[in-house]
Amino acid sequence: MGVDATDLEANASMKSIVRRDSGDDWREYLRKLDEEETGNSHPDDCDFPDEELRRFDKGRKNKNVSNEDWVSETDPDSHIGKMKTGCTHLKYLELSSPHPTRLRFFNYP
Repeated sequence: MGVDATDLEANASMKSIVRRDSGDDWREYLRKLDEEETGNSHPDDCDFPDEELRRFDKGRKNKNVSNEDWVSETDPDSHIGKMKTGCTHLKYLELSSPHPTRLRFFNYP
């Protein structure tokens, strides 16, 4: 029996992801990282300039966005992954079978 899996791009944007542990969005997360590394305080009511944010993010090492740490606020069923083009997006994994009524999974002790 064969099973086919296809990646489907989710409608939610990567801009909608938030940290599972703190609920911070990407900008807030980077602001806190910058504050930890440089010691420069950025008040919450003050916007962190976009150029400065991009410069800081570009220079960071060990960047990763994992499904254990991040979730989409607007589409919690989607998950982060690379598409066939190599770009990282929110996506769904669709499984299909030529005989969907015969597709069963068994757990044996």
